[in-house]
Amino acid sequence: MQLTWENEALREVAANKDELEIVYPPVSILAEPAVAWVDANLTEPKTAAYAKAYLEYLFTDAGQEQAAQFGYRPFKPEILAKHADRLPPLALFGIGEIAKDWSDAREQFFGSNGILDTISGPPAAVSGT
Repeated sequence: MQLTWENEALREVAANKDELEIVYPPVSILAEPAVAWVDANLTEPKTAAYAKAYLEYLFTDAGQEQAAQFGYRPFKPEILAKHADRLPPLALFGIGEIAKDWSDAREQFFGSNGILDTISGPPAAVSGT
C-alpha cells in the first residue's frame, strides 16, 4: 500500500503498464497546492510579465485541461467531468474540518505516534530472526 498524491499514483500506474491499481477511499481531503512567484526571482524586466501570464494561464480552461492530463483535479467542474475516467468523482472535505491548519494536520496524521502510526501498527515480526 502506498499513500500518495493522485497525480503521482496515476503516473506510477502508467509507468508500470497498469500492473498497479489505484484504490480510492470513499472520501478524501481537498488538497490545494499553492502557486506563486518569488519576488527575488524577478530580476529581469520581462520575468514578472512571464510569471503573471503563466499564473493566469493555470486558471484558464486550457490550463485546467493540461492540469487534468497530468493527473491534477481541475477546479472547474465541467473540465473535471470530462476526465472522470481518470479522475473519478470523489467526496472531498477541507482541512478545516479535521485540523486547525495543514501544519496541525501533518502532525496529527504523520507525526510521531500520529494516526498513520496508530493504524499501521508495528511492523510484522520476521520469522527466524
